[in-house]
This record gives sequence, C-alpha cells and structure tokens, in this order.
Amino acid sequence: MSDESPPHNTRPSWITVGLISALCTGLGSAATVGVKYGQQETALSSLAERNQEYRETNKELLQNLKEWRQAYENQQSQLQSTRASLQRLQNDRCNPIRDKVDDLKITIEVASSGAPSQNIGVLQEMMKDYQSSLRSCYSANP
Repeated sequence: MSDESPPHNTRPSWITVGLISALCTGLGSAATVGVKYGQQETALSSLAERNQEYRETNKELLQNLKEWRQAYENQQSQLQSTRASLQRLQNDRCNPIRDKVDDLKITIEVASSGAPSQNIGVLQEMMKDYQSSLRSCYSANP
C-alpha cells in the first residue's frame, strides 16, 4: 500500500472561503452603492426639473403681482381724482349761498350808509339765515 496517495482534499481552505466571502460582500456592496447612486441621480434630475417649473411659475406669479399692483395704483389715483372732483362739486353747491351772503353784506352796507331803515334789520336777519345755511352746507361737505 505504498502506492496509495493521500486522499484528495476536496474541501476549500478557510482562506479561499474568506476571500470568496469578502469578494461577494464587496460585489454586493458595490451593486447596492450603484443602485443607490442611480436612485439619487434620478431623484436629483426630477428635483431639478421641478425646481425649473417652480421658477417659471414664480416668474409668472411675480409678473401677475406686478400687474395687479399697477392696476391697484391706477384705481387709487382714479379714486383720489374722483374724490377731489366730488369735493369741488359739493363746494360748488355752497357757492350760490355764499354769493347770496356776500350780496346781502353789500346791500346792508349800502343801506347802513344812508338813512336808518327798518329794512336793515330784515336784511340782517336774512343774512344770518343764509350764513347758517352756508355753515350747514360746508359742514355737510367735509
């Protein structure tokens, strides 16, 4: 039995098993990293597209806001102009009463320079009434 050779060892050594395990672990990790990188690239490109859409929408909204502000300012200036016109019209309503008061003052001054008359008292009473009406007119039109 000297011809006998030692039995063939078919079991791999612990170093080989360790190396194969490390290689498989490394390949698995590389594959996982590759997949994660691909997912991040896809997410990044999706977010970049969405960001561009948001920028465009923001630009449109800012333009709309600018137009609305301009329209508001135009309405405000038109409102102020209308208020000023209304004030002038309201004051114009008081002008005839003011003119009548001025006329009565002149009439009383002319009548006073002449002989005393009963008409002066009546004219002064009329003037007080007109002055009262004029004050009411002005207070009704701030």
